[in-house]
Amino acid sequence: MLALRSALVCAVAAAALACKKAPPPAEPLSPDAPPILPSPEGTLYTLGEDRPGDPLVAAVVDQGLLPWTESLAGAATTLALHTGAQPTLAAAQWAAVRAGYPHPVTTIIEGTEPPGTVPSELLDALLPTVHIGDHVGLVRARTAAGDRWVALVGRPGADLDPFPREHLVGATLEVTGNTLSPYVLVSPSGDMTRGSLPLTAALDEQGEWWLEFQATHADPTQVLGVPLYVGVPTPKAPTIPLDHDQSLPGPDELRDQALDALYDVRSAFDRTEFIWDATLATLASTPVQQVLAGTWTQDQGVKRLRAAGFVGGPAAQLSCTAPSVSACITHLVQHADSRAHLLDPGLKLVGVAGEVRTSGITLVLNLTSE
Repeated sequence: MLALRSALVCAVAAAALACKKAPPPAEPLSPDAPPILPSPEGTLYTLGEDRPGDPLVAAVVDQGLLPWTESLAGAATTLALHTGAQPTLAAAQWAAVRAGYPHPVTTIIEGTEPPGTVPSELLDALLPTVHIGDHVGLVRARTAAGDRWVALVGRPGADLDPFPREHLVGATLEVTGNTLSPYVLVSPSGDMTRGSLPLTAALDEQGEWWLEFQATHADPTQVLGVPLYVGVPTPKAPTIPLDHDQSLPGPDELRDQALDALYDVRSAFDRTEFIWDATLATLASTPVQQVLAGTWTQDQGVKRLRAAGFVGGPAAQLSCTAPSVSACITHLVQHADSRAHLLDPGLKLVGVAGEVRTSGITLVLNLTSE
């Protein structure tokens, strides 16, 4: 069955890329052979090598014709060595940042096998999730229970040349590549720069910057988003340590949780705390229903704020849907346009409305100046 599945993968891939035959099976490895793990730390956003150093992992990669990628495998190393709770996609994405893999992580598959054993069930589960053009990070780590295997699937949306994650203040960021996707660069103070590759920009502020590539100039859908660190090292944990509590809040708790999460965001970037405004909260109720109905647009939301009298200074209306309040705010922080508004020092008042459903929550944030 596995050979048939591999043949099908090869047949599909042949339409876009020549597909190689899997090499003959290697000699069985000693169960005592220790794993060879790629580094979980990388200084460049890059793909790295395309061949595992671990012979058993290499044999599995060959058997499944997997598009193994070193930096994504470095992220898998972090998860394989972690002995806590089951890893989440958020944890995998942060591990990818630290390992230097710049693309979105879409899938985590893990399992434990006796030492030196091929993880057939993991491979069967992994193959249907890998699309043409995807990357796979596959590793094994030795534990008391056996070999722990972790596979990550990454889905690239932009073809970029390697570039550093850390920079000195005043350095010039240069990014090149073969993509038509436009970029948005957001500074720690919320200033945005837009353009197309090649990118050349002065990194004149200390702190965490955000580089994002979007589908088109007219479509802000994110295809890639990564942090850059200027004058500071890459932190061990995300800059904004939001608590991703998956429990659904009651109506009275929703406001407090949203304000707590927004406080964490502003505090992490040394911004003054948002001030609650009851009128802005009332004006957010109708847009919540529009978001749920699929009729909401940001431009119309801002026009409604202007019509209600918020005519001086900047104004913004943001929306998100996620399993929890903090996950909602995290989503906004990790997208360039909404991130710029959340960090804008000219936006000082906030009003929030939302709806809680069993599938998650929907929030609308109104932000204005005084």
